Amino acid sequence: MDDSSMPPPPTIDALSPSSSPEKVTLEVPSTTSMENSQASQLLNVTETSPEVVAKGKKVSRKVQLKPGYALTNWVDRTKSGEDMTGLGGPSEARIITKEELARHNTEADAWMAIRGKVYNISKYLDYHPGGLPILMAEAGTDATLLFDKNHRWVNVDRLLASCQVGRLKQMTLTI
Repeated sequence: MDDSSMPPPPTIDALSPSSSPEKVTLEVPSTTSMENSQASQLLNVTETSPEVVAKGKKVSRKVQLKPGYALTNWVDRTKSGEDMTGLGGPSEARIITKEELARHNTEADAWMAIRGKVYNISKYLDYHPGGLPILMAEAGTDATLLFDKNHRWVNVDRLLASCQVGRLKQMTLTI
């Protein structure tokens, strides 16, 4: 096919206001935290603002974290040598029953089971970007379904490794 068979490109005169799009979509590449902060200020968006609804999917809200409670601060704290379990250190050997798990449902003593492992999340509560209430609603329970619904991509084993108090006792059915 030669160039003579192709129509010429449209000219600027051919673009009238009536042919302009009704909506313009702006895609923003991922940015660093500093750039995100600056962009949020420019767009007048706060961390407690409702998130944008993109293509019919509702994105969860994040809460304003206190200074010093970012993910990097959590990672530093877990590497500090501090006992995050309240039991003398992480354990995979201890077996936790659902009854024992249910007793740990206060902010001062909050345990949660995720994917068969039980974590003392008390010291993590203020670091959670979704806020304390969502974690406390699940404290003392097996929160695997809710966690996987909202955080499938999160490596909970790494994030909360220093908080593991044991493994959730699996129920067996005898027939």
